[in-house]
Amino acid sequence: MSFNLMETVKNFFTSEFTNQASSALGEDSPGISKALSAIIPTGLAGILNKATSGTEGANSVLDMAKNAIGSATGNTNLSGAENVQQGNSIISSLFGSTQSGINSAISKFAGIKDSSASSLMSMALPAIMGILGKHAEQN
Repeated sequence: MSFNLMETVKNFFTSEFTNQASSALGEDSPGISKALSAIIPTGLAGILNKATSGTEGANSVLDMAKNAIGSATGNTNLSGAENVQQGNSIISSLFGSTQSGINSAISKFAGIKDSSASSLMSMALPAIMGILGKHAEQN
């Protein structure tokens, strides 16, 4: 059976997650859903770009994925300080100085505040990395 990372990640972010995130961030659920629809492929593109940048980049992605496995447990409470700190570290590693522009573009696309897009990205990236790490560990 083949593994579809994009579908697996999309399925991880349930309506329960969307509702909790919208409540925590003071945004409407459709805006959060729309932001996630941009964050998921953006995050995966950042991971792919880093992983294909050479041996060091590939090893960095593998290490981040292994360290994030706990974030992909199915627990929708991803807004804990440790998770957000891990998310900020992943974002910085993947996107560097372009992260504020990415957050701004996602916020405009989804109709949410820049700070909400940033927080949502910090919650989502560890889960995405964790899903990748679980798959790597199992295979």
